[in-house]
Amino acid sequence: MKQGKARRGTTLIEIMAAVFVLALTVIAAGALFPLSATMRDRSGSFSRASAVMQRKLEQVRKLEVDDITTSNLRSLGIVDQNFAYVSGGTGFYYFTTVDKLAEDFPQPSGYLIFTGLNTDLVRADVYLSWVSYTGKRYWQKATTLLTDKSVWREP
Repeated sequence: MKQGKARRGTTLIEIMAAVFVLALTVIAAGALFPLSATMRDRSGSFSRASAVMQRKLEQVRKLEVDDITTSNLRSLGIVDQNFAYVSGGTGFYYFTTVDKLAEDFPQPSGYLIFTGLNTDLVRADVYLSWVSYTGKRYWQKATTLLTDKSVWREP
């Protein structure tokens, strides 16, 4: 009986299997890039929105309850000049233009709603919405309360 020579090298099948595994790895890694770009965009937008809303809340918190009038909010640069709706103790104001939201967000809309005007406790809701590059609309909301400090002072 004759012994065969020891084989050296790799066969075509082994090379094709290695190329197939490599191709699957590259395709899987490539599929993650759009997902990571979407997550990065969403995360960045929510971070910028939080910063804008925090700044708006700080502007609102500096106000006295009696200072919440359309003319005063406009003169202080807190709300836009073009639109305001006040009725029955509720005020609705945009701040999209005054805060230049279009520089940070696609198709933004920012507005303030004051509830309980003409009382000693006013609720201020800040809303901000925008459209992501995928076309989905996102929004955030923050709330603070304002009070007439003279009513709440201890004797």
